[in-house]
Amino acid sequence: MYVVTSTFLVSAEKADEVIRIYKKRSRKVDQERGFSRFQLLQNAKKQGEISVYVEWESKQHYLSWVRSQQLN
Repeated sequence: MYVVTSTFLVSAEKADEVIRIYKKRSRKVDQERGFSRFQLLQNAKKQGEISVYVEWESKQHYLSWVRSQQLN
């Protein structure tokens, strides 16, 4: 298993809007070989702190996806 996380801050007022955007994501990555899981996490104590958690079967699967995205 290989996990990629990204954490970023938005204003507390924008947090719900950002969450809505992620909920409407295209889900193309879900079909990629080696993709396991996507989670969007909001810090309960810091409403503007949002984390994206993506789980892959391996680092190589992740890198293949990243490299394919750079070609587009």
